[in-house]
Amino acid sequence: MLKETGVFFSFTTDPLIHETRDLTISAIYHCIYNGIPVKVLTKNASFIEYERFKRNILSNAFRELVSIGFTLTGRDDMEPNADSNANRILAMRFLKCSGIKTFASIEPVIDWLSSERVIKQTLDCCDHYKIGLRSGVKKDYYDLIASGRKLDEFTEIIVDAGRTVYLKESSRALLRRCYKEDYYNDILSRCVDMDGNPISH
Repeated sequence: MLKETGVFFSFTTDPLIHETRDLTISAIYHCIYNGIPVKVLTKNASFIEYERFKRNILSNAFRELVSIGFTLTGRDDMEPNADSNANRILAMRFLKCSGIKTFASIEPVIDWLSSERVIKQTLDCCDHYKIGLRSGVKKDYYDLIASGRKLDEFTEIIVDAGRTVYLKESSRALLRRCYKEDYYNDILSRCVDMDGNPISH
């Protein structure tokens, strides 16, 4: 079962901060040694210099089973205890060049300009994008028409670059409010589902 679904480290915590990275690297190593795919989501960039990561994961013959993603908001001021978005992008580029699959969680979209900037900065080194909106904000936080256009534009930019994109439910809900069903389905047809499969209607 796990060989099909894989293991995700982790949406609710950061598995590659200094305090937990040894445990996470050990878990990744045991997973891929047993043929279990692994995805890791982090805001940390310094782990790429960690000798144990280089030895156990980066040089591992099974590293094609590993996909490492970075949360990218483009807003360092909103993430005071995390590595900068610029350093995360540099780490992503290093991993991609080292044969590790990469993804970006463009979530939450704090403002469209910042999200657009980090998407364009990573098109050369990011395999897959996930885009989601902020939760718990006022109903009019996102301008409906402008936001719908940006989501439309982002999916086109990403797909034109040969990458894949998954729109989270928050993004899809906004698009459903913004566009008629035919155009909504047209945008969605550029995307993949949560498992990475093309969406067909």
